[in-house]
Amino acid sequence: MPGKSKITKNKFSKVLSLFTKDDRQKMIYIVLGMLIMSIIEIIGVSSVAPFMAIVVDPEIIHTNIYISKIFNYFNFSEKEFITFFGITILIVMILSNSFSAYMTWKIHYFSNMQTYLLSTRLMKSYIFQNYEFFLNTNSSELSKNMFAEIDRIIGGIVFPSMAIIAKTSASMLIFAMLMIVDPIVAVSSVIVLGLSYFVIYNFVSKELTSIGKETSKYSKLRYKYANEALLGVKEVIIQNVEHYFIDRFALASKQFAKKLALSNIISTLPRFLIETIAFGGLIGLVIFLVHNGRNSSDIIILLSLYAIAGYKLLPALQGIYMSITQIRYHMPAVELIAKDFSQLTKETVNDSNSEISILFNKEISLIDLNFRYSRSDKNILSNINLTIPVHTTIGFVGKTGSGKSTLIDLIIGILPSKKGSLMVDNVAITDKNVGQWYKKIGYVSQHIYLMDASLAENIAFGISKEKIDFNLVEQALKDADLLSFCNSLPNGYNTNIGEQGVKLSGGQQQRIGIARALYHSPELLVLDEATSSLDNITEDKIMRSIKNISQNKTVIIIAHRLTTIQNCDLIYFMEDGLIIDSGSYHELNSKNKKFKNMSKKL
Repeated sequence: MPGKSKITKNKFSKVLSLFTKDDRQKMIYIVLGMLIMSIIEIIGVSSVAPFMAIVVDPEIIHTNIYISKIFNYFNFSEKEFITFFGITILIVMILSNSFSAYMTWKIHYFSNMQTYLLSTRLMKSYIFQNYEFFLNTNSSELSKNMFAEIDRIIGGIVFPSMAIIAKTSASMLIFAMLMIVDPIVAVSSVIVLGLSYFVIYNFVSKELTSIGKETSKYSKLRYKYANEALLGVKEVIIQNVEHYFIDRFALASKQFAKKLALSNIISTLPRFLIETIAFGGLIGLVIFLVHNGRNSSDIIILLSLYAIAGYKLLPALQGIYMSITQIRYHMPAVELIAKDFSQLTKETVNDSNSEISILFNKEISLIDLNFRYSRSDKNILSNINLTIPVHTTIGFVGKTGSGKSTLIDLIIGILPSKKGSLMVDNVAITDKNVGQWYKKIGYVSQHIYLMDASLAENIAFGISKEKIDFNLVEQALKDADLLSFCNSLPNGYNTNIGEQGVKLSGGQQQRIGIARALYHSPELLVLDEATSSLDNITEDKIMRSIKNISQNKTVIIIAHRLTTIQNCDLIYFMEDGLIIDSGSYHELNSKNKKFKNMSKKL
């Protein structure tokens, strides 16, 4: 038992660790409110028995020392006193229910706010991770954690935990009231009911933990399969494989629904058994009282008290049982989220408000740079040494898998080097100042992420609509050869372009990515296969535009077509994570056979 108690304590501590000190304090206030609510409810319940006694036997008004004092003070008649007593009980009930309604609102408000706060904190923990974290993690799992698992923690653990405290206090007060009336019957009732719930819970507790883990598993698969189908919907339709994706999602959803239904059945099933026991106990109580020679008025009074107490006690005990089973079922969500919080917050990358400033007036230097992914034993890049002077245009070429894109990720700082240094004007780029380095970079990838928003919002990316500088938007559109396209839209740059730019061609999407990079007037412009979706004429226009603006910018280009990098000041030729040659386009074409063969093929 001590070992089990320690495990329970550790789990409870893990739940509390998810919340801030201020939130934990709010929980205490809510629990205190619940206790007050329980006391008021008991006052209302306990006042019914005396009222019923007076109705059955008005002589009690004169024989009971406390009731007679109130009766004499107000100089009531017996009927007036009964009316007064009934109205007083009704007022207490109204106050009790009003306070209960207020506390119910307070609890729900607190719970929903905690859902918002926890999910926001978790998203912050995720989004500030370095890029490699996202390479190793399925985005659907992160979405599932921020929504489904947080909902499980709040709705399945926090809310039930507070309910346990409230219902336990209410049950104890009801029990105390019954003890005053008849200790033997009170103790017998609580032992029978409490033991019944205890036995049932111990029988199903291990199964609940297993079901809870399975629920997390199938919840993850639901998000994963839905995400894969919707993000690749074009290919799904063309390949005519809709049923494949539907079947995968349906299977995971069916298993999730089964586990959820099973947990609900386990939580509610005992109620039917306990109600039978309670009803049988009430009949037994009547038989017991009759055989012990109690008169009918005493029986009616006791039955009224126990019926009303049972009306409160049974739901309270059932609520306690349901809350405990819910907590057991949803505890795997706490384990998962607590693990993420404890691990991720230690690795969080500093944001762009770092006070360590970065100047880019001279050069970028890579010194003995090596890189391998954390889950790999093989280097992707080895012993990279190069210098990129400011205001030059640099190209990187090589076969797929040669390490070009990884090298770019290291240069822009989105991947931290495992060994070696990235220097900008002799200042090492680290997680302390990488945010400042990002501010100087405009990056365009092969696959452009577009929001379901206006053209202007996609170009100004991450800036609220009211703060967008539309002069910069127009200039970026012009530089990316998008101005005529923009003018053809029904609402110009205020036209919504649809989720992932579904209303646009691949070339238009790429040009929006280029315009986005140019919006902030970056000092370093990086084009990672950025013109791969463009036709030769449009690519030529954009490259001429980039050449014009590159006079006061540093440009790095990874290109599939070698014609894209013909005018670069220097080209690095890569193979198997190494820089095997460098020079101008014409120098490489004349001295390097591999490069020459590549240029012939393309």
